[in-house]
Amino acid sequence: MEFQKFSDIVLTSTAKNNIEINNTKANKGQAIWALADYLGVPRENTISFGDALNDMAMIKAAGTGVAMANACEEIKAVADFITLSNDEDGVAYGIKKFCL
Repeated sequence: MEFQKFSDIVLTSTAKNNIEINNTKANKGQAIWALADYLGVPRENTISFGDALNDMAMIKAAGTGVAMANACEEIKAVADFITLSNDEDGVAYGIKKFCL
């Protein structure tokens, strides 16, 4: 069987039995910018939280990219801040620190 090659897709995996197939133009980074633009919020005033490779574009795109303490090392390396883990309510901690 012959397989067609696609140059406009990206594969990510966030768990042992998980694979995500997306168009290169469809990612969480583009989504956060689209939402910010729609709401009239300057992009530099956005914040995102992530822990897995499928969050990379979002962490990079947000005005403040926050990695969870339990995030993979690649996400921690590009984040502006590392918060507590998922089990320690890291998102709530980050919202309190940056938004309230």
